[in-house]
Amino acid sequence: MYCPKCETDVKTTVREVFETYPVKGEDITIKSQIRFCDACGEDIWDDELDSENLLIAYSEYRKKHGLLQPNEIREIREKYGLTQVAFARVLGLGDKTITRYENGSIADMAQNNLILLMRHPSNFEKLLEKNKGKISTEDYKIACTALEKLRCHILYGKKQVYSFSDTTDMEFDTNKTWYWGDLNYA
Repeated sequence: MYCPKCETDVKTTVREVFETYPVKGEDITIKSQIRFCDACGEDIWDDELDSENLLIAYSEYRKKHGLLQPNEIREIREKYGLTQVAFARVLGLGDKTITRYENGSIADMAQNNLILLMRHPSNFEKLLEKNKGKISTEDYKIACTALEKLRCHILYGKKQVYSFSDTTDMEFDTNKTWYWGDLNYA
């Protein structure tokens, strides 16, 4: 790697160093990976390491402020079988918004909370129905199929007596007609 101080290619070593990154107007200190010149000891700019360090700083910022991590956003979206664009349209966001968040950009609190609410199928279902004209018929069918798979059906004997889509915090055995958990949904 080239060292600007030595003005030649040199051997380098990567070391952990505490660094502070400005994230949304706030200083976030992380343990960074920094490349150093073995000859003179100066730090050498490494685009790849700096990008990784920045993603770590963003992740720490999200943790500190209770924001969803990129993988959590992806899991919520994939639960409904939608592309990033289709999911964004259902939520009423710009076409590239979910892509940016899944790639590491930080959502503001309002958009984070909107995505967080989509963990519950009944919330997603309401927005899907409201915004179904903004997505393709095929995407709508995919989302409806995913919702149906997430729906909990309460049976009495062989007759369905109740159906709902908020199965979070419930454990159930799909081979039996009895369920455990809080069934007090109003």
